[in-house]
Amino acid sequence: GGAWADRFDRRRLLMVAFAAHIALSLVMAALALTGRLAPWHLVGMAAAAGVINSFRMPANQSMLFAVVGVRQLPNAVACNHVLVNVARIAGPAVAVGTLMLGPELPFCVHAVLCSLAVMILAMIRAPTRPSHDGRSVLGGLFVSARYLWSRGDLVVILLLVLISGVLAQPMFSDMLAAFTRDGLKLDKEAFGTLSSSFGVGAMIGALLLARFSGETPAPWRAYPALAAVGAALCALAFVDSLHQAIVVVALGGIAFTAVRASLFTALHGGAPDAIRGRLSSLFSLSIIAGGSMGGLAAGAAAQAIGPVGGIERVYLLFGIVTVMSVSLLLFAARNRGVAYEMPDIEPAKSHGSG
Repeated sequence: GGAWADRFDRRRLLMVAFAAHIALSLVMAALALTGRLAPWHLVGMAAAAGVINSFRMPANQSMLFAVVGVRQLPNAVACNHVLVNVARIAGPAVAVGTLMLGPELPFCVHAVLCSLAVMILAMIRAPTRPSHDGRSVLGGLFVSARYLWSRGDLVVILLLVLISGVLAQPMFSDMLAAFTRDGLKLDKEAFGTLSSSFGVGAMIGALLLARFSGETPAPWRAYPALAAVGAALCALAFVDSLHQAIVVVALGGIAFTAVRASLFTALHGGAPDAIRGRLSSLFSLSIIAGGSMGGLAAGAAAQAIGPVGGIERVYLLFGIVTVMSVSLLLFAARNRGVAYEMPDIEPAKSHGSG
């Protein structure tokens, strides 16, 4: 998907991706309306949506820089995180509410929202076609790999993304259910409360970033923020009530959002436009693959330690490893003199609908 985002007009690629989502949702709505919807249809839809998103996400992320420019990029990323977390909090409630009115309605709502996205994209007039150099997809990947190897700052950014994905992301998502059940000895309602508190914290973190972000990316913020995430994981190992866990998880959500937003802004602000889509794919891959690997590792560790105090020790272990990993990476980066660089480019500022 990233290679396509660096070869074709990103706005049109996004419109095609949303059109595919619309078609997929309408098919699912028709199956639900006629009573033919089966579990394997949902599995197939999830797989197809994953393929579509592999093209949509790099195009969407790499187009953001072209639309807002480098000076507004930190604020734009912060605002994007606010909207993402609002959707994370409100989305399940909307889905349940529409599902109660009919099994086909959630799919219809999704199709309508995707249609609105297509209409908004049609009004964008910023230059969204990348400066393609004419190389093949495979050749472009080799060029991107060589360029990335020459940029120590971008390698450090991607390593920080991977650390957050492996060590922090699963502990605030998949493992949170096990922590609620085995650590706090509470039910699924408490798990829902903790999940919501993380979303609220993430939204607060995004609002703070939008308020205090400067005009240039600041990747250095990711170091203390990721260390704070590790400290929150360690603190969860010692909480003994739901109220304490809510506060710690919310603080972890604030720090986690600061990590992801700072690194996302720095990666796109520091990358040349010709390979921004491929770097976006690496960013997303580090998050998705890192979260999957971290979840498997955390589950295996909890099972190996045993049911008594196992989940608390896993949180403590992952928190300590997070802090140590950040410290070692910071030491290595400073020892090698790695400094953040930004290309001397500025996209066109014609953003009107024309």
